[in-house]
Amino acid sequence: MSTSTPQQATVIVDTAEKIASVLSSLTDLPASPPSLYIDLEGIDLGRKGTISILSIHVLPKLTTYLIDIQTLQDSAFITPAPNKISTNLKSILESPTIPKVLFDVRNDSDALFALYGISLDGVKDLQLMELASRAYSRNFLAGLAKSIEKDGPFSFQAKQSWKERKLSFATGDQYHRLSIRPFSPKAIEYCAQDVTFLPGLWNVYAAKLVSDQQTFWRMMIREGLKKRLALSRSAGYNPQGPDKARGPWDEDLVKMEEDVWNDGVMEAAMDGEEFPDSPILL
Repeated sequence: MSTSTPQQATVIVDTAEKIASVLSSLTDLPASPPSLYIDLEGIDLGRKGTISILSIHVLPKLTTYLIDIQTLQDSAFITPAPNKISTNLKSILESPTIPKVLFDVRNDSDALFALYGISLDGVKDLQLMELASRAYSRNFLAGLAKSIEKDGPFSFQAKQSWKERKLSFATGDQYHRLSIRPFSPKAIEYCAQDVTFLPGLWNVYAAKLVSDQQTFWRMMIREGLKKRLALSRSAGYNPQGPDKARGPWDEDLVKMEEDVWNDGVMEAAMDGEEFPDSPILL
């Protein structure tokens, strides 16, 4: 079933006072389905580049916050919530109990860790979920545009509008244009639109992976995500590496992991135990 994206509100957050106010909207939210959908934009996004904007879509509020990291710098992450000084954006991003959905976490994690000392946790990576849910070759990863086009539960018109807005801003050096203040209407649109499509992709991939027959692939996603986060924080990580388009699971690895998984299931059954798994842990 295809749908249009619902009407969304977009809020620019460029002062410490606005950050403090927004933090109240980022806590005590439903965890299933996840409430927070995140994307970063910057120049050469990664350890040697910059973060211009951190976009957070809050699904229950149908609101996208564009947090101006270029202007706020560290204060974006350390400004406390009103009447709750232990809560700030850094603590939310690092919380293992607050789920945060991204599409390909690697460069976002690299930039946050290298530039601001933030170790992302509680992450759900849609790119790995897409890969695991496939019924065909997993040799190469899909990008966001291909995933929206192929799997997005949106109307043809919504997909076309997304593509046209993307292309109209992406001509020339769009990332340098994101450093211009005040934001242009096109820049605001560009930064806000990707995260509003992520909840739809989450629904599609989570539905494919929720059954008992998918417990192995849920494990592979979790382990693959741990490796992605560790790699993105390692000294040797290259944000523009030539091998980034390759999937992490070749046929030999999948066969080996399946054998280990099946042995674990068998041993648990013989011991009268239930092999641990939960769809919520995608």
